[in-house]
Amino acid sequence: MPFRWGGKRLYELARSGEAVVAPVRSVTVYTIQGLDWRSGDFPELDLAIACGSGTYIRSIARDLGDAVDTGGTLAALTRTLSNGFDLADSLTLEALEEQIQGNQFMAIAPEVALQHWQAIVLPAEVATRWGQGRKLQLNRSL
Repeated sequence: MPFRWGGKRLYELARSGEAVVAPVRSVTVYTIQGLDWRSGDFPELDLAIACGSGTYIRSIARDLGDAVDTGGTLAALTRTLSNGFDLADSLTLEALEEQIQGNQFMAIAPEVALQHWQAIVLPAEVATRWGQGRKLQLNRSL
């Protein structure tokens, strides 16, 4: 879930130029690997970061810039792995269209796509409300 400040996502505030101090919290960063460096008036560093969920990459960019006393900001972000899905295994829209037109597209089975989520069994009346688009207040007794 994205960080929020005053009901707005922090990245939305950052993009609008609003200065906000994000709350400090611990996250897990497994590796940071330098991929490319481009010097100039506004040098750029490309990184590959393997991290746990909830890691705010914009904060890592800021903190790295602070560590070298130059300042830093995130210019681009590509998520390459999330919830067991790897970008390398993804289809382009063109390849997807080609597979669909050739009757070759095979969607990922829901039980495979959602295997990282814990199953929740809803009582019939709650399932009906959910099916009608109503928000549910979940507690662990369900």
